[in-house]
Amino acid sequence: MTKLERRPDPVPADAGGTFRRPRAQIARPVTRKQTEAPIATYGDSRPILRGGNLPGIAKPILCPIHAEAYTGRCVWTARSECPTIQGQAIQKGAMIWLRAVLAGCLVMASGCNESSDNRDRPPAMAPTAATRPVRRATIALFPVQINGQWGYIDRAGKVVVRPKFGDAWSFSEGLARVQVPGPGWGFVDTKGKLVIPGPVVAVPEFSEELVQVKIGDRWGYMDRTGKVVIQPKYKRASDFKDGLAAIGIWKARLFRKGEVRYGYIDERGKMVIEPRFWTAWPFSEGLAYVTLDGGRDGMGGKRGYIDKTGQFIIPPKYDLALPFSDGLAPVAIDGKWGFIDKKGKFVIRAQFDSAWEFSEGLARVRVGTQWGYVDRDGQLPIRPRFDRAEGFHEGMAAVGSEDDDGNVKWGYIDKTGEMKVKPQFDSASQFENGLASVWLGEKQGYIDKAGHYVWEPTR
Repeated sequence: MTKLERRPDPVPADAGGTFRRPRAQIARPVTRKQTEAPIATYGDSRPILRGGNLPGIAKPILCPIHAEAYTGRCVWTARSECPTIQGQAIQKGAMIWLRAVLAGCLVMASGCNESSDNRDRPPAMAPTAATRPVRRATIALFPVQINGQWGYIDRAGKVVVRPKFGDAWSFSEGLARVQVPGPGWGFVDTKGKLVIPGPVVAVPEFSEELVQVKIGDRWGYMDRTGKVVIQPKYKRASDFKDGLAAIGIWKARLFRKGEVRYGYIDERGKMVIEPRFWTAWPFSEGLAYVTLDGGRDGMGGKRGYIDKTGQFIIPPKYDLALPFSDGLAPVAIDGKWGFIDKKGKFVIRAQFDSAWEFSEGLARVRVGTQWGYVDRDGQLPIRPRFDRAEGFHEGMAAVGSEDDDGNVKWGYIDKTGEMKVKPQFDSASQFENGLASVWLGEKQGYIDKAGHYVWEPTR
């Protein structure tokens, strides 16, 4: 059987202030010279891969501890946190007895068991940069760095918010997260005024008028005025999508280590789907994919899709899965990827070595080591010939060319596959509001669709 390419499932939603701004949304190359894949931290301690590290790798590098792909090592920060090691059975009878006694004491100790923060498995919810669609910015302002400080420019490259922040994200629903003095973040409007002064621990982007906020060790939701409208009581919390958000609730278990189980709440905080899933992802086009158990490797069992009542519309039978987009969802079974419709029928048969969601009528797929694009009819209007590839946005897609040393340069193609901006950048983001963020080394700039600089790379 062909070994599946295991991409990191969506990241724990206990998000904080260290997941990088546009750079995490940018295609970041992996070189053969690297001994350890670059990572970015999303939340308090769990590292994740930068999105751009994933697309062009021909074969997964399996973690020697628990077969996590791409990293070449366990993605957990310590062996004590690794789900495989945590999940190993204690063989000695005396140890089993002792464990049962201790577990009983912990259950009676009013939540002591909860302090482990459920690090025996990765609670996958909010998508990674690679798998999550970057929200369309409704405001054409772009974060830039000048002499170590961050501000914003407009589409013409004019500074409209002077650089004064330690870090800055793109705007979403009229506000942008910025780093403020103290251990936290605030949110500014288009004038650079702190609307939510902080410091708060919140995820970078609003979704459906709400954003996750952390108080103590629990997550809740805050509105655009800074008011906490859903009280922090969840161990995990994801974006609202289609009116629902996936949340994690701590479940204590007799004689066994407790765990987080996932369900869904509405925008009033009412539990709509009871927490019974091992992992849960945000809804997309009326369906969400979930797992009921951890599977043999502890990284999540078979994937299926539920509706907003929590009923399985497509039973859990896929090894890997991604959200629906344009009415189709990429799924993997027996080592190959294809696309199913909302009845679970394969519209494009499982034939690819990797596949991602549709975007603007095309989905990137990998055949062997090369990436191309498939349409909804299963045809390949852009044949696989790129070492790396990202999704289409505003009619353009970033593609990468790798040299013999494993270094990747990024450029852009249009929907005919014609190279419109030659490969020259070390990193490249999708186009938003007519501009794309590109990197040369550690310097960031912005280009238009002709490849001309609107903002020369700075740092």
